[in-house]
Amino acid sequence: MLRIGRAVVLAAFLAVSASAQAQERREGWNSGYQMGTSYAGVASNGGARVTFYCGDARAAAANPAIRRGPSLEISLSKVSKPRAAAANLRFVVDGKATAIPVTAESVPDAVNFHWKPPARFDETRMARLLAGLHKAATLSVKVYGAQRDIPLTGVADALSDELLRCD
Repeated sequence: MLRIGRAVVLAAFLAVSASAQAQERREGWNSGYQMGTSYAGVASNGGARVTFYCGDARAAAANPAIRRGPSLEISLSKVSKPRAAAANLRFVVDGKATAIPVTAESVPDAVNFHWKPPARFDETRMARLLAGLHKAATLSVKVYGAQRDIPLTGVADALSDELLRCD
């Protein structure tokens, strides 16, 4: 009888622990501030990660490791190695594609694509694109013949106006 009691207590403890862990992990887009950088991002079940960053000007002045201003990183698993260091990644929002000039970096198990404001796709265009996600029904990214769907749950809260006005 004592063994059954311990088993029931252990099972109840494991169920409560699993429930608490599930509540701590928020699904969809998340945002925050860490080490001089604000961020908003999401990871998909299909092996994609999209993160928008804004490096604080004062923090960047004090620490050269912090990149000042806006940037975007998209990581795609199971994508062929980059053909070149530069590429045009396409954000497809509700069926409309927008080409974003990025640099490509091969890392173990993925390829990372980085956007930093060049003249032909500046901060204003990126802010408009990201603000458009607030009302979007679908989002996917396309590059090198691969396409990944990106969840939009929580995007309006994560991509706040303050983050989009990154300097």
